[in-house]
Amino acid sequence: MEFIIKIHRETFKQIIDFANNNPFLECGGYLIGKIKENENQMTFIITAAFLDENQGTKNRYHFFELTRKYLEEYCKVHMKNYKVIGNFHSHGEYPAIFSKEDKIMEENSPNNFCHLIYSPKYEEINGEIHIDGKKTAKARVTFFGKNREITTNIVKR
Repeated sequence: MEFIIKIHRETFKQIIDFANNNPFLECGGYLIGKIKENENQMTFIITAAFLDENQGTKNRYHFFELTRKYLEEYCKVHMKNYKVIGNFHSHGEYPAIFSKEDKIMEENSPNNFCHLIYSPKYEEINGEIHIDGKKTAKARVTFFGKNREITTNIVKR
């Protein structure tokens, strides 16, 4: 199975700007969109991001389950065709590589949930999908929407 994370350019620009507000601390939020699936491919189409005002530390960001549950309910009522399909966080001064702590967080997320890490310092993005149990998979990150200038690298590690 191939996994793809397609993020709208405007949404990605919002994440970049948000992370650059304080590039030395981690920040994060949730990703809203749709999942399209066929027998060979699962595509996470991200059209909006909830930017959490709670800042993390220099090397840690905490996701609040209550926030995700609130957003899920909000989407059911106000955005019927969309739902919370993932989360993102920044890595401040560090590369966009999934750490041991990131992997633990990933494994505790819902099944078929995408995770993005953005590094302001290295201007790179990395994506993975939590499949089931302790299984995760590398995702290819692509963009769609208005062709705005975004100079960011996609991590291929």
